[in-house]
Amino acid sequence: MVHKLIRNVTIINYNIIYAITVMYNSYISFLLLLVIATCTFASLSEWENGVMFAIRDGESSKLQALFDEVGNKEELSRKLAREFCGDVTPLQFAAKTNGATISILLATGVNAAMPHRNTRTTPLMFAARSGESETVAKLLSVLSTEEIDARDEHESTALALGSIACHLDIAKQLVSAGATVFTIDNNGNTPAHVGAYYCKKPQSGAYAQVLLSTSESEDVSNLNTMSIVGRTALMLAAKKGNIGFYDA
Repeated sequence: MVHKLIRNVTIINYNIIYAITVMYNSYISFLLLLVIATCTFASLSEWENGVMFAIRDGESSKLQALFDEVGNKEELSRKLAREFCGDVTPLQFAAKTNGATISILLATGVNAAMPHRNTRTTPLMFAARSGESETVAKLLSVLSTEEIDARDEHESTALALGSIACHLDIAKQLVSAGATVFTIDNNGNTPAHVGAYYCKKPQSGAYAQVLLSTSESEDVSNLNTMSIVGRTALMLAAKKGNIGFYDA
C-alpha cells in the first residue's frame, strides 16, 4: 500500500514538473512579447523603435535603410549588441517573432549565439521553440556544434525546447547539424524524454526516428537514461500512449 502510494506521488510530482516547465515557457514567451509590445513607450530612441518595428513586420528593406543610417560598422555592431527591449537583442527578437530579417542581421556580423541575459536563451533556442524553421536553418549555417548545444538556465538545449512543441522539421535540422540528443537538463531529462512525453500521433513515430538517427558517437542505449524521478524516455512514451515513439 505504502509502495503504491509513493509510486503515485512520484508520478504526480513528475507531471507537475512538466506542467510547470510548459507554463514557465509560456509565461516567458508572453512576458517577452508583452514587454516588446509596450517598449515603444520606454526610453528607446527613434532608431531603436524603427529597428524593432522593421523586424516585427519583416520589412527587410526598411531595416537595411536603418542600418545604412549608422554608417560606421563598429557603431552598428555596438547598437545591435544592446539588449534594447525586454532584455532581448534585435537578433533574439527576430528569432522569436519574425525571422524574415535574420539574413540582414547576420550579415552585420552580429553574435549569432548571444544568449538572453536572464534566461540564457539563445537565438537558436528562441527559433526552435517558436517553430521558425527557416530561421533555424540560417542560424545553423553560422553556429558551431558547441553553440548548437548551448544550454539555457534550466540546462535545456535548442533540441529539447523544440521538442516541447514537437517541431519535426526543426528536429531534423538540429540533429543533422550535430545537436546532441542525450544532453541532460536540470530535471534529468534529455530531448528524447521531452519528445517522448509531448509528441502525439501521428508525429511521435517520425519524431522518434529523427532523434534516433544520430551519429555513431551517440550510444542509443542512452535511451535508458532516467530522469530525477526515475523515468526513461520509453517509459514516458508508454505512459502517455505515444506508441509511435515507443515502437520506433
